[in-house]
Amino acid sequence: MDKLKTKVRVPVESFAPHKWHLDILQRFDDREARFFLLNWHRRARKSTLLLNLLIREAIENKNKVFGYVAPTYRQARSIIWRDPMMLMNYLPPECVKRVNDTEMFVEFKPSNSILMVKGADDPDALRGIGFYGLGMDEWALQKREVWEEILRPVITENNGFAIFAFTPKGQNHSWEYWNRSVAWKNWYRSELKASKSGLISEKGLAEAKEESGSPLVYQQEYECEFIKGGAGRFFQEWDENVHIVAPFTIPEEWTKFISIDYGYSAPASVGWWAVGFEGQLYRYRELYAAKMTYSELAYEILRRNGNDVLEYGVADPSIWGDKAHHKGDVAGESGAETMGNIFSANSKEIVERRRQLGIPDEIKIYLQRGDNSRITGWGRMREFLKSFTDQNGETAAKLQVFSNCSNFIRTFPLQVYDTNNVEDLDTDGEDHAADESRYAVMSRPILPVRKKPALTDTQAFWHDVKEERRIIIEGEESYSDPILGVI
Repeated sequence: MDKLKTKVRVPVESFAPHKWHLDILQRFDDREARFFLLNWHRRARKSTLLLNLLIREAIENKNKVFGYVAPTYRQARSIIWRDPMMLMNYLPPECVKRVNDTEMFVEFKPSNSILMVKGADDPDALRGIGFYGLGMDEWALQKREVWEEILRPVITENNGFAIFAFTPKGQNHSWEYWNRSVAWKNWYRSELKASKSGLISEKGLAEAKEESGSPLVYQQEYECEFIKGGAGRFFQEWDENVHIVAPFTIPEEWTKFISIDYGYSAPASVGWWAVGFEGQLYRYRELYAAKMTYSELAYEILRRNGNDVLEYGVADPSIWGDKAHHKGDVAGESGAETMGNIFSANSKEIVERRRQLGIPDEIKIYLQRGDNSRITGWGRMREFLKSFTDQNGETAAKLQVFSNCSNFIRTFPLQVYDTNNVEDLDTDGEDHAADESRYAVMSRPILPVRKKPALTDTQAFWHDVKEERRIIIEGEESYSDPILGVI
C-alpha cells in the first residue's frame, strides 16, 4: 500500500473506490498480473470494482469484448443489469454508443468495445465469444468448467485478463486455485477479512456474528476462511464416507425408478434409484445435461436405461403445465405429455424411433407428478441422510450414492441455506440434482418383495405329501393326519 500512486483512472464520479479497490486498480495498471483472485468478505463491494474496471477498460481499448459473469443469468439481470445503482449508475453517458436490454450488453464510443453481462449457469451462451477481459463475480459459486473449458482458452488466445471475486464456499475450486496460484506466474492473490478492512463497523460485525447462527458461517463469510465442507451447508448430514459407495450389482428383486428435474438452459438432472429390502435408496446412475428438448431427454433416458425395469418415473410437476416449445416437440403438448408418449410408445413413429435407438419394446415408464412440497421434502431427505449403526457395527444411511454419480456428488454438498428462509435452500445455487432427488424421496418408493427360497428335495417331497393328503371336511377347520399332524 505504501507504493500506491495518487491517481487511478475511474469512469465516473459515482464510483467512490475504497483503498482496497485502489490497490487492485493500481496493481492492474502496473501489470503486476493478468489474473487476480480476490478473496474478499461480504459487503466489500466486489461487484462494484469488477464493473468499474471493465467499463474503464472497454472505454480505453478499441474493438475489444469484455464480460461480467455472475453465477446465474437471473442474478446478472436482476442485480447487475436492472438495479439502477449497479451497472447503469457507473456508465458515463458521453461514452455510451448503445445499450441492448434484451441481450444485456453495452457498446461504447469511440472505442467500439462491448461489455456483456452474462450468467455462468448457461455455459453455451459463453461459447464462441472473443473475450479480452473478464470479471468473474462470486466465482466460488460457479462451475469450474466454465472457466477452465470455455473462457480460459479464449483469454489465453487474446492475451487478456480475468479477475475472480469471491467469498469462500467450502474447499472447492476457489480454494484449490487460491492455494496453487502462489506458484503461478501472472497471478495475484488478495485476501480481505472484515476484521482488517475497516469497511464494516464493529457494531455491524457484532450484529453479523450474532445473526449468522454459526461461528463457521461468520468465519467463512466475513473472515474469508475456506471451511471444509462449507459453512452454512444445507445438508449437514451429508458425509462422503457414509453416503458414497462403490457400484455393485443390484439384486434382481430390488425395485427401480427414476426422478427427473427438467431444465433446458440450466441442466436437466435425472437419477436412477434402486430400493433395497429395508427401504434404502441407492442412486446408481444419472444423466445431467443442458439444451435437450423434452423429446430428446426422454429418448436419452430410455437409451441409457437399457433393460432396467422401472416401476415409475417421478418428475418436476412444472412440466405438466409447460407447453412444449423446443424444436422437435409437438406444439400444444405439455412437457409431461411429450415425455409420457415416448415412455409409453404411444405411436408407430415413436416405436420406430425407439427401435432405431436400440430401446426394447417392453421397456415403458409410467410418469407421475412429483410432490413439490419443498420444506417437507427437505425434511424427508434428511431422514434418508441420517446416519445409524448397522447390524455389522458400521455407520450407514438409508440414502447412498454410487461413486459414478459425479454431478450429484459435486453439487449436493454445496447447497446452502436461503438467507430469507432458513427452512429452504438457496435456489440460486446449482440445485438441479438436489431437487430431482427430493422428488425421489417424496415418491413413496415401492419396497421390493423377497423371493421365497427354493425348497430342498426333502422339503418339496413333504410339501407334496401334505397337499395330496389334505382333506377339507365341511364344517371343520382342521384335520388330524397320523403322519403330518393337524393340518
